[in-house]
Amino acid sequence: MASMSQLTMAMITLYSGDPKRIQHFMKVYAFAKMIAEELHKFIRNDVRKAVTEMATAETEEYLNAKQAAVFLGWKLQTLYNRIHDIPHTKNGKSLIFTKSALRKFMERK
Repeated sequence: MASMSQLTMAMITLYSGDPKRIQHFMKVYAFAKMIAEELHKFIRNDVRKAVTEMATAETEEYLNAKQAAVFLGWKLQTLYNRIHDIPHTKNGKSLIFTKSALRKFMERK
C-alpha cells in the first residue's frame, strides 16, 4: 500500500492544472485524518477501560455478610438493618459484597 505522502503527491500530480481539486483533496485528507485520530483515541480509551475492569474483576475480593460486617467494623445486625444503603448482590438467599464497593461506601459516609 502506498504511503500518504506518495498518495498526496500522486493526487497533486493528477490535479496539477486544477488548484481547487488539490485544495479539496487536502481538506478531505485533513478531515479524514482528524476522524481517524479521534477514533483511535476512543478505541484506545475503551480498550484501556475494559482491561482495567477485567483486571479489577479478577482480583476483586468477595465477602459474605459476616465478613462484610467485620470489614465495616459493625455488628452483623447493624449490617442487616442498613442493608438498603450498602452495595451488595444476592445469590439465592446469600448476600455478597465486594471490598472495593464497601470502601467506596465508607468514603461516602
